[in-house]
Amino acid sequence: SSVKMCFESEAWRRCVEETILLTKVYRQNNDTFIGMLNEIREGKVSESTIERLSKLSNKSPLKKDGILPTTLLARRKDVDAVNKEQLRRLNHREHHFKAKDIGEGRDI
Repeated sequence: SSVKMCFESEAWRRCVEETILLTKVYRQNNDTFIGMLNEIREGKVSESTIERLSKLSNKSPLKKDGILPTTLLARRKDVDAVNKEQLRRLNHREHHFKAKDIGEGRDI
């Protein structure tokens, strides 16, 4: 599929009747950072923004008790790729567990 974000989908066009463009920034006051966020929102990220954001990235996450910090990703294909790689790195036999859910409707 060529759809990258939810608002680019056919379902979005069918369901969302009105789009409102918010233009005033309330929670940020750093003009440079606001500009970077706008580039990301518009999907037109400059090399300088990429460079600045890359410097903020933690390339070697701290490991405490062998647990890696949670990684947040915007696209499902990126999540799937990370999960697949992490599963590939496991050096253990696969285990299957059976579960039985009880309850009704939303209680499950």
